[in-house]
Amino acid sequence: MTHTEAPAYGLRGRAAINVAFFLFFAVSFVKPKTSRDWRTLGPYTAFLVALFAEMYVYPVLVFAYVRLARREEADSRLQFGAAYLVYERAVPRWLPRSARLREALRP
Repeated sequence: MTHTEAPAYGLRGRAAINVAFFLFFAVSFVKPKTSRDWRTLGPYTAFLVALFAEMYVYPVLVFAYVRLARREEADSRLQFGAAYLVYERAVPRWLPRSARLREALRP
């Protein structure tokens, strides 16, 4: 699969394969025999799902948020015109400027 064929909605398949691999490793290592042993694999499985979902889905969410912010900025430029351009030059997009941040944090 090339980068142009990659799904735009994330890598859920890869996350599922990783969860299955690590779960197989845990089962082969622990060798659960009792029902209590099997129950302890539930939280471990939930942890794995959360871990790999965050690892593979989080970048997609950040990308979507950036696209949304840029679209809203374009709409604001159209709606407010020159006033928004002045605001846009004065206010940083994502992180505050360090000089202003230091000034704000001074006692």
